[in-house]
Amino acid sequence: MNHREHKLCPLLWKHLCVNTNGSLSPCCEFSSNFDKPLDSTKSLNEEINSENFVKLRQDMLDGMSNSVCNRICYNKEQQGYDSKRLHEIKKYEAEYGSAFTGHETAHANVEDIDYLDIKPSNFCNSKCVMCNSNRSSQYALESKKHRNYTGPITVGGWYSDNKHKIEPIYKKVWRFKINGGETSVMPELEEILKGVAEGKSNRAIVILNINNTFDITKYHDYLKDIHHVSIVHSIEDYGKANEYIRYPAKWETVYNNLKTIYQYTLDNNNVISTFGILVLSLNFQSFPYLVEKLYNEFPKNLYYFGHIHQPQDFLVSGLTQQELEQGLKNLEDVMSRLPEDMKNNLKNTYMFYKKSVENGTDPVVRQKLLESIRHFDRIRNTKIEEYIDISLD
Repeated sequence: MNHREHKLCPLLWKHLCVNTNGSLSPCCEFSSNFDKPLDSTKSLNEEINSENFVKLRQDMLDGMSNSVCNRICYNKEQQGYDSKRLHEIKKYEAEYGSAFTGHETAHANVEDIDYLDIKPSNFCNSKCVMCNSNRSSQYALESKKHRNYTGPITVGGWYSDNKHKIEPIYKKVWRFKINGGETSVMPELEEILKGVAEGKSNRAIVILNINNTFDITKYHDYLKDIHHVSIVHSIEDYGKANEYIRYPAKWETVYNNLKTIYQYTLDNNNVISTFGILVLSLNFQSFPYLVEKLYNEFPKNLYYFGHIHQPQDFLVSGLTQQELEQGLKNLEDVMSRLPEDMKNNLKNTYMFYKKSVENGTDPVVRQKLLESIRHFDRIRNTKIEEYIDISLD
């Protein structure tokens, strides 16, 4: 079956995504206002079959597109990329043999949910340049001071009122992704890990996205009892450059935790580590060398490269043509030294780099990039040239 020829996404039937404000979304790429926040007095079956969800499923069944799915997946598939939708289909096919039953309707059943993606709050200890107030309390605090942000600093608090509906799924969970906010410092994390560990699902895969500022191995008492733990290290560069992008993280702390967790994966067979790297204008040139360094130092780790959904203020088209061409040259240089498995991992990224060079600089995007850099340097009292080699002319 050629999945590029239909619109179905398994997440609409098998997955539950809860945003920091407690609202439900079809997937993590949808905005947090797709549907209403969870209501502690309603059942999950009622909530996943709201008018918005039923309509979206029916549109998929009818082969119809919508603006969000177009942006997230369908348009990217037409450009030749493997989209989030296609990645999810592959994962379900690998685990179950098929991503669909063939009997999907506009209504879903909570009994079929085996993938939870929850964000208990926006509580965070960082304010990454590509983040937003809904995903970071520190970013929200900064935005309230410098960007006329009028919303709440801390978003969340829905978990305690709704865990009676979520926790029954723990015993059958296949994948469980925990985000925030910063996963490793959220107050709810310990309770959630304890719940999954005690749920005793013999297939549970818990995915922890972390910024490496906290030693996650301190939760060993729970991690050891979970079937499979995948720790995803969000990292965009090596050294000072990562400090700028993931401000105010200190590289020494990040690096020491990377080494601690790597050793932990070697000592515990149920734990693996993945480097989750977002390619954006600030690391377009240095990304290849980051990959090479990580590969040489942490050879058993896996990789996930994100470049389809870049932050609008830091699109790579904001770079000069010379910088774009240098980035591609750097990638080709590094790929010539990497083994075949890593070259295969970089296949889509290489295509992205080549297309970025072909598309060239967008003057409007470049102006946005320079304005954003000036803004962050002003409010944070930083100078990007002390962290990242980038043209500011």
